[in-house]
Amino acid sequence: MTRTTPLLQTGDPHPHFCDPMASTLPELFGLMVEQCHLTEGMAVLLESYLRFEDPTLVERMQRLENQGVQLRERNVERVKEETAVLPDRGSLLQACFLAEAVQGSLMGIVLDMDALGIRGVWPILEMVAQLRHAIEMLRSGHEKLLHTPAGIGVEMSAILAARKAMERSYHCALERQLVEERSALQRHNPENLQRILQLFRHREIYRRIRDVGIEIANCGRVLQDIVYQFA
Repeated sequence: MTRTTPLLQTGDPHPHFCDPMASTLPELFGLMVEQCHLTEGMAVLLESYLRFEDPTLVERMQRLENQGVQLRERNVERVKEETAVLPDRGSLLQACFLAEAVQGSLMGIVLDMDALGIRGVWPILEMVAQLRHAIEMLRSGHEKLLHTPAGIGVEMSAILAARKAMERSYHCALERQLVEERSALQRHNPENLQRILQLFRHREIYRRIRDVGIEIANCGRVLQDIVYQFA
């Protein structure tokens, strides 16, 4: 990749070279924003799929996931190239890999739901809407790195609030399931046993969505680290 040589400042009584980091970081931040936009796009498609059950939306998610792998590979290579400019690349690399992990987890929710025969019931829709909002705030926070990094506190608070709301939704869903399980266990017949099995399948999906919420919170913490180190 071509490097631009810093220009000597003319008219300055103390000539100096431009700081290469000043031009490099915005470029790297912009590459990461692309990953965030793709992740947000997958979350929007997931929410739409749960509402309308359109199989073409799953295909679009799979295409985005494949694009996400390519973006991660490109971004990681770009960050690794800056050995002489970046004193600490750990948080930038971590952000790249975490974004790809979230994309894979979003796709995994769809695949697991199809495998288990689970549809978009209300608790799942509620948790995914909260998840999508957290991802939207993460994308907004990464965009602020380009111009107002000190202002990401708003996004961090929103991500934390969405994470807490998702946790409440998760526990409420489990409590409702427990009531249904107790009712089904009072009558020993094939229909009730099948109902209990279905409740366990729903529980697995709730857990998967909750885990993605934890991943998003981790992405937020890495975003904060980037602000502390580079912004």
